[in-house]
Amino acid sequence: MKKELKLLAQLQDADLEIEELETERKEAFGNSPLTHLKKEHGALKSKLEKLKQEVTKLSLAYKKAEGELELLEQKIAGEQERLYSGTILNPKELKAINDEIASLEKLKEKREEKFLEVDIMLEELNETVALTEKAIKKKEMEIDEEEKRLKEIEERISSQVEKLREKTKKLREEIPSELLKIYDSRRLKLSRRVVASLVDGVCSGCQMEVHAEELDKILNNPDKLAICPNCQRLLLVLES
Repeated sequence: MKKELKLLAQLQDADLEIEELETERKEAFGNSPLTHLKKEHGALKSKLEKLKQEVTKLSLAYKKAEGELELLEQKIAGEQERLYSGTILNPKELKAINDEIASLEKLKEKREEKFLEVDIMLEELNETVALTEKAIKKKEMEIDEEEKRLKEIEERISSQVEKLREKTKKLREEIPSELLKIYDSRRLKLSRRVVASLVDGVCSGCQMEVHAEELDKILNNPDKLAICPNCQRLLLVLES
């Protein structure tokens, strides 16, 4: 029975290692910032799209303001040409031209202010676009790094689990079915530790000392399945 229990203890160790690896995998993916990083990346992409739409609108406003300024400058230049051509001698006409030039100059000043305002806004917006694009690239690098990290974890754990499952399969083929039934039925009830060692009369599962009378029965019947009277675990007797 000792040989079978040793095999069962090996099976238990392998099963526990598989569970630890599965827990590690679950925690690695559960605690991963990947979902949050992708959410932030999506928000940045949406922000960039809106910014580019604003840039398009402002660019049109910029061109419109630029065109209005050029038109005003042409009108002013035309009026000034008339004023200094020497062909107009009537004082009233000359005054009217001067007044028109003055009016156009005031309008030009306002349009220049508007043009400058749009120009500054466009420059600031383009800077924001550049910063947002930089932030997106950084976020994409963070996502790539996290995905690479998770992939490495997944590949390592999957490889280890596969080897352990092969090991448990071979062990189960060597262990009597009756013993396997006991092991499988008691795993959840006994915190997945069904087999415990018995050293100097103490069960490693519950850390309780086995009563002397019961201990004698266990030691004197090595071929009989020993069970801890305190925690009901299967006992593998080890020499101290």
